[in-house]
Amino acid sequence: FDQASPEPTSAALRPSALARGQASAGGRGGVAFAAEAKRARDAAERERQERESESARTRQQEEAQVAARRKQEQEQADAEAKRTKEQEEAEMEAQQNKEQEETERKHRETLERQQAEQAEQESQQAAAEAERHKREQEEKAQQLREEMEDEAAKLDAGLAGQRGRAGKDDDDTSESERDADLPGMDASPAATKPRRLRISGISTSVARASKRSKDDEVRKAFDDVRSTSGSDALTLKDLQSYFCDYLGFGSAEVHNFFEKHRSGDKGVEFGGFRDGYATLNPYMLAQRKGEVLFRKPGSLGGQQLNLDGLEDCEVYALDKTAQVFADYCKRCVVVLGPCESSVFVRDCEDCVFYMAVQQLRTKDCHR
Repeated sequence: FDQASPEPTSAALRPSALARGQASAGGRGGVAFAAEAKRARDAAERERQERESESARTRQQEEAQVAARRKQEQEQADAEAKRTKEQEEAEMEAQQNKEQEETERKHRETLERQQAEQAEQESQQAAAEAERHKREQEEKAQQLREEMEDEAAKLDAGLAGQRGRAGKDDDDTSESERDADLPGMDASPAATKPRRLRISGISTSVARASKRSKDDEVRKAFDDVRSTSGSDALTLKDLQSYFCDYLGFGSAEVHNFFEKHRSGDKGVEFGGFRDGYATLNPYMLAQRKGEVLFRKPGSLGGQQLNLDGLEDCEVYALDKTAQVFADYCKRCVVVLGPCESSVFVRDCEDCVFYMAVQQLRTKDCHR
């Protein structure tokens, strides 16, 4: 058909033209006319089929394009939805992480604040405890200095009386009366004897006293102590005469030894003396607790002094020494006379030292 007019084209009118031609030709042969008509019909049919095929192909192409476009749009929509979902999940995860970090930060700040407060409290408590301990040590030191002065005054009075009145002075009499009620003491006038003079030099009897000392060495020291009385057991007077007057020990230390090692009312027998023999070394003060230990003037003779494992003790070494070692002492007050060389203070805690020394060396000490 012609696009400009709905009328049939010349091709469509070809069979009619042939018919008219046939009629005008005066009846040409029927066979030729039929063949021509058939060819015209076949050509028209082929043209129609080609148009239909072309139209079908066009529709298929359009449908395919529409389907591809829809598929692409769907894929884009799916991708966009996926990106949106991933973005939302990422934002949600970031928010959760942020909240978790904020929570952890607050918890950490709270913990640090609590630790700081606890450390501050502990520091204040430690400072208060150290101040209290310092006051107690100073009070004890003051008290013991007074006792030391009294002890030195009594000693000087006793020595002066011994030189002036042949050893019979009021100090000996008062001491005899003070010890009259103690076991192993004889308070009668006949038992009052002059005080022994202080040793000059090294004490050979107990200078090497230790837990490894042989029985012969212990027996010799025991006999030296009891030589003033001749008794089988040592009385408190025997111990005071030998260790306090002669070796320069403190009366509290000797009294503790007597109370710890005596055998009932008999005094200190050889077995008890042997058990406590290691503690009688004038140059080694070891493993003592809560005792007051004196070494009076002249008792050390410029030798080495060792303090080992003392706890809650008060030590007054009132004589010159060659050197001093203080190891593993705790909560002690130590007063040292002049030292010719070095004082070594190692692994000690909460101790107060008063000393006159050429050189002081410390190691691992606290407070």
